[in-house]
Amino acid sequence: MWPRCTPVRVIASPESRAIAALGGHCVAKTCRWQNGDRKFGCNDPRALQFHHKQGGGSAARRNGTDSKRSIAFEILRYIRRGWLPRFELLCANCHAIESKPRQQGARLHRQPARLRRSQQKECEPTRRVREKAETEAGQAERRFLAAMKKQTTRALLLR
Repeated sequence: MWPRCTPVRVIASPESRAIAALGGHCVAKTCRWQNGDRKFGCNDPRALQFHHKQGGGSAARRNGTDSKRSIAFEILRYIRRGWLPRFELLCANCHAIESKPRQQGARLHRQPARLRRSQQKECEPTRRVREKAETEAGQAERRFLAAMKKQTTRALLLR
């Protein structure tokens, strides 16, 4: 006679439970992924990602306040309490498309881009590209202010 087996309880990960709680498929209206049941919206858990509705996800990860596991627990807690979570479920393609408009251009960085190394002058601090083209009056004003600053520093050194 075979030994009696106790049933094995499968424990789902918090991420898979959060994915199921959010509906289990991509919620983007533009998602063109067609499932086996002929419905649109990716339902492959390997391609699904949590998306911050108001943005700010990369800053939160950088600060260490959001990880995939903590986001999953937060989603489960919010749904259990009847609140709307601050995340939605998107497939990887829709997530990249959704977050791209916020990340385009030089405005992504806090400083303007550096000039090419070939255009840098040796023994001078790193020059940066200007945000927009200056008019002649703007250039003249900038040169005047730089000359005044240089003149005042010389006067202070000679005292």
